[in-house]
Amino acid sequence: MKTRVLVVEDEADIRRILKDLLESQGFDVVDLASGHAILHQIELHRPDVLLVDQMMPGMTGSDLISLVRKDARQASLPIIMVTGLSGEEDKVRVLNLGADDYVTKPFLPKELAARINALVRRAATREIAAEVEPQELIRGDIRIELRSHRAFVRGDETQ
Repeated sequence: MKTRVLVVEDEADIRRILKDLLESQGFDVVDLASGHAILHQIELHRPDVLLVDQMMPGMTGSDLISLVRKDARQASLPIIMVTGLSGEEDKVRVLNLGADDYVTKPFLPKELAARINALVRRAATREIAAEVEPQELIRGDIRIELRSHRAFVRGDETQ
């Protein structure tokens, strides 16, 4: 199955170039002109990676990243910021907001494809690790729920 990339870019020419470029590299691409209703769009299209432009009217790429990271269902979705801003402060701020990678325009098509593939591989590894990670520990009459940090002795929760 092809990797699905959701591209959010307000400039039609750049959006079309990104779509064509990514499709030529073997990706399934859905492109949006804005981050409007992004959480709904993510649920609808189920992307493997989100590519976001920073400089968009209304909702900036940073706003979009913050919104996605606050949603528990989408918090682990890999996000790449693709932007013309190349200053160190811009990069650090966006990465600290929760972007997984930062690519400046102009970019090399094969490099962007390699970055997308790397993020997809890392995300798949995290999912596999989460599936094999134990949910609870049981020793005799003691049971500990690892995610909720709750402990039980003979079925009764301890404080």
